[in-house]
Order: sequence, then structure tokens, then C-alpha cells
Amino acid sequence: MLQKIDFIATKYALKPLMRGHCFSQKEFITIRILCGNHGLTAVRSAIKIKNPALEEEKGYCVYISKDKRLAQKCANEDPEYAGSGDLSGLKYFSKSLGYPECCIDSYINLGLGNLSGEKKKEVIFKKITRNNKPFLLNNFLYGMGMSLSFYEPCSYGCKYALSYNKKIMEAVRKEDPLFAARIREYLQLPMLIWLNVSENSSANDFFHNRIQLLFKGSLKRQNTIYYEKAALYRKFPRCNPTFDEGQLEEASLGNICKVYKDRVMIFDRNTAVKEIKVDNKYHAVIVKFN
Repeated sequence: MLQKIDFIATKYALKPLMRGHCFSQKEFITIRILCGNHGLTAVRSAIKIKNPALEEEKGYCVYISKDKRLAQKCANEDPEYAGSGDLSGLKYFSKSLGYPECCIDSYINLGLGNLSGEKKKEVIFKKITRNNKPFLLNNFLYGMGMSLSFYEPCSYGCKYALSYNKKIMEAVRKEDPLFAARIREYLQLPMLIWLNVSENSSANDFFHNRIQLLFKGSLKRQNTIYYEKAALYRKFPRCNPTFDEGQLEEASLGNICKVYKDRVMIFDRNTAVKEIKVDNKYHAVIVKFN
């Protein structure tokens, strides 16, 4: 499984390296042929990788680059799976993926810095709820193949991240204008998210193990979303023990969502069809990129 956006960015040498997945040697051979047709090299991880969130074997990682030595090195030393804990290795791998250095340092400092767990969560919360976030930096839909990059920018106003993602968008538009238009549409849709506030959640799990509703519609008056459709999306299923996502199923029956401090109301026109209690400020958070 390859992210189309990442593949285009690597083809245009905007990303020195991309990482994808495959489930068999046969699938890897198909990927390798595809890469060869675009001047890229693909290297497969030596062993199958287990997904820690699902506790299931997911297959092999595939490392793709114009530089064969870089792809091989990262296949051997991917810090996410090598388990070395070496910060220099993490920085090298992140830079190889094309991430801006300021964003890499911010990610490491937030994860390993001296702030308490609650203060780290507050830093993330303030970052994602700031106003005027450019859609090019929306990394909430990577699992849907719509975000231009997976990494967390040091801020949603970072000029280096914005410049980098803008170049990726331009490359995607050159390759597939219709896909680029669809990306822009999706990245500007309003979302309602439930962050993982379980007692032992790390700063990384707090953000990534979230549940979110994606609305095909528009945000009005800061707390009201008018929509045609609502889709439940989360990066990992069954990963957020602090909220029962089954409560969100009836959102698809309505066309108006109103968010208050202590509850979320779903309406079908003027008729209330669902009320969801909110008892944590990190739950039912409206996120919108412009």
C-alpha cells in the first residue's frame, strides 16, 4: 500500500524517501516494477512488521527513493521498528522523509522534554485549535490518503512546512489536477475530534489515537456545522478507550451539528436526533483548516 501523494513527492525528489507497506513478496515485486518505471528504487524490510495499535501482523515496510543506498540504509535502521532509541537515528530518518528540521526538533522535544503529560497535551490542544490554519498543513487525513504530509508541523503556521507542502501540492497538481482539487476540498472540510485522554496516553497517542467525524459541509458561527454527509474516521480502530465511538453513528442521520461546552447536538433540519454528552475539553473539538 503506497500513498499516492508520497509517491509523487518522491518521484519529484521533494521527499528523499517515502515509506509504504506491502503484504507479500508478490505485492512487493509489483511495487518494485512500478518504482523502476518512475526512476525509483524500492527496498523491503527484512521481517514483517506488527502494528502496535492493533496487535496484528500487517506485513512488510517498503522504502522508496531515487537513492538506492538511502532506501537500503533506512530499511535497515528505521527507528520506529529497530527500537534503538537513538535520537540521531530518529533525526536522520525524519530528515530523509523530508520533514523540516524545526518540526523534527519540536516533535522530539514534545515527546521527550521535561513538560508533564498534561502540559504536553495542552500544547497540542492549543496548536490544533488555533485560528487560520492553512489547509496545506492539514495532517489529520493522512490515513485517507488526502494529507500532503504525515508529520506534525511545529506549528500550523510554520513557514518551512508550508513551503514544503506547497511544493508537494504543485507536483500533485501537475500529475493529476482532478486529484489535487479533491485534496483541497477534503483538507478544508470541518472535523469534530475526540482526543485520547486516557491516563497513560503519551503526547503522541493523545493526538494520533483520536476519533473524528469528517463533515462534507461548512462551519458556521464557530460552533455549528451544516453538512450533507458525515463520515467516522480514525487512524486506528479501537484505540481510544476514553470515548464510545458508537455514539457517533447517528451523525449520518442529520445535517446540522451544534457543539456546546457540555454536549453535542445532531439535528435533522429542526429535529434533534442525537445528544452526546461532553465531560472533557479534549472531546468534541472542532478543527477546521482554511
